[in-house]
Amino acid sequence: MTFVVVLIGCANKGEYGLVQGLVTFNGKAISEGMVVFFSPESCVYQAARIQPDGSFVAKMSDGPGLLVGEYQVAVMPPVIEGPGSKVFSPMTPRDYHEIPLKYRNPKTSGLTLSVTPGQNRLFVIDMKP
Repeated sequence: MTFVVVLIGCANKGEYGLVQGLVTFNGKAISEGMVVFFSPESCVYQAARIQPDGSFVAKMSDGPGLLVGEYQVAVMPPVIEGPGSKVFSPMTPRDYHEIPLKYRNPKTSGLTLSVTPGQNRLFVIDMKP
């Protein structure tokens, strides 16, 4: 599995909760994209890559899971990488209609997650048009 982790730091190290889940659109697993977690409280921003079966596992750079706390969540289209790992926009970008615009912003998605120590329940995100 491949994961992308981006951290913007102002958080202290603390307890972690294991977070895994499934992302669907109208009940059908989506095969690519990112689940983005943002905690205004701890300033943690992290993204987990969605696997071809719709599953994801959140990992921090120093271990599995997320810091315990409250998160706003968004689902984003995948980052397109080009030669030399430089990010670029393709000539004809794909629409990603299975990721509606409202879910692409943590402030409009309506998705939140409360992470507790240890194993957390499976986080299922079923997006609707």
